[in-house]
Amino acid sequence: MQLEWRNPTLNPAINLYKAAPQSGVFTNTGSTDYLTDANTAGIQSSTFTLLGSYGTALGIINQWPWPLPQNTFALPTDDPKNMYFLFEGAGRGQGQLVVRVYQNSTKIAESDAVDMDLRNIKELYERWTVGDGPPLSLGSGGGGTPSPVATISRDRLPSGVTAGWQYSSNDPGLSVTNDPNGNAYILFVHGYNMQPWEKDAFAETALKRLYWQGYKGKFGAFQWPANYHTISANAAWDYDWCEWTAWQSAVPMQQKFSDLYNVYTNVYVLAHSHGNVVVGEVLRLAAQAGSANIAAYVSSQAAVPVHCYDPSQPRSAGFFGTWREVGTVLGVPIYKDPDGPTTANIYPNWLTTQAVATRINFFNVNDWALARAVWETDEALKPDTSVGPHSQYGYTGDTNIVQDLFFGGFHPNPTPPPDTLPSYLHLGDAGNVLDRYEIMAFAAEPRCRALGTTANTDGFASSVNLQSDCWGNSDPFGHSYSDHCWHSAQFRFTNADQQNYWKTLLGPSGFNLP
Repeated sequence: MQLEWRNPTLNPAINLYKAAPQSGVFTNTGSTDYLTDANTAGIQSSTFTLLGSYGTALGIINQWPWPLPQNTFALPTDDPKNMYFLFEGAGRGQGQLVVRVYQNSTKIAESDAVDMDLRNIKELYERWTVGDGPPLSLGSGGGGTPSPVATISRDRLPSGVTAGWQYSSNDPGLSVTNDPNGNAYILFVHGYNMQPWEKDAFAETALKRLYWQGYKGKFGAFQWPANYHTISANAAWDYDWCEWTAWQSAVPMQQKFSDLYNVYTNVYVLAHSHGNVVVGEVLRLAAQAGSANIAAYVSSQAAVPVHCYDPSQPRSAGFFGTWREVGTVLGVPIYKDPDGPTTANIYPNWLTTQAVATRINFFNVNDWALARAVWETDEALKPDTSVGPHSQYGYTGDTNIVQDLFFGGFHPNPTPPPDTLPSYLHLGDAGNVLDRYEIMAFAAEPRCRALGTTANTDGFASSVNLQSDCWGNSDPFGHSYSDHCWHSAQFRFTNADQQNYWKTLLGPSGFNLP
């Protein structure tokens, strides 16, 4: 008995695995518990267990016939007539997989064919990009400048593929035309400190996990030039650069939102961490331009001042009780502990008006990346004195009044301060932002926690507490939800561990898809 390809084109190939039995059950039923049950997933991925090796491929089925080993017929199953296997794609191509039975060298029987179209996952979703951004080393500074127009990415394509993939009338990818969500579109926007391959990995993880939850609509990723670390770098060198890039990336992304809205029944957006800076500003610009609303926006672990949406939220306790960098001597930062803010608060209500029907906030009150020691400290350290295109930054106005008195840099002058003259930046307004993006990224201090750590925010239809609503208030790994790994757990942990996140995202508390 052999597995073979009929009428192959290109080089279709699959790796074949024995399907593991359900945890606690010694017979195989062909269930999908390997996706949803952590114990079964552990058995399936193991190279050695008391039940056998399930994580090692039995072999590869390509252009050559592959004989089924005799011992596969002895696998315990729910019916002696059944045999259960899993496969993974190992070569791009199309063909019909058949089982052929031979007596000596004579074929005596052949099964019905299973049509297969095997592709690299980058041929199954859209990757819109305005650039990848440069790597950073300590003190290098600099973020990527977004391209003015979002285009389909041609980067990191599989061998033999020369153009990035797009949905078309004759190629719907994984979407199902007659499914209730067949013409819906979910767009994912990544966060900060993402190497180019990680942007793909997070998007592809989201695509697969949404598909396993039953979503059969369209899916895309918007990739912007967030910088990323090549070594462990001080956030003061690069986080604010990345924020500036995020605000700027909203401009080309807003046009892409409009394009998607005109093609698909409903557009839904999931943004993670710093990606919420991009999406928040996109939706503000769309409202200003009179663009039609997208259906729903989920802000997940958002690295955005909550006062941008809800100024009534209280000021974070001890927000300014942190060391602030105020200058450098021979390249060594000098810090002080201030009593309060030194700039005006320009954030309240900036993102209140948006072109979206429903906003949902997925938050973790203990999120490591948004906590006192990371995001809040970075925000309290503004104005930056050694970061940005116009360092040093400052504000010469009343801290209780928003005045157009932010500055960045000093005019060249051999005489040290205070004889140097500041080069003033301009806040502009909602219709013309002028230097506001740079001011928000490098100079202006908020007074609040991040949206991604805050519950019950005005303007949001619902707030999803990740700990209680998705993770169960009990860290399965035996450590705190304030650990770094939980900031992107939905992408880094297994589907079995994180399936409630994706179920909630699609359900009534999220996109509310049928």
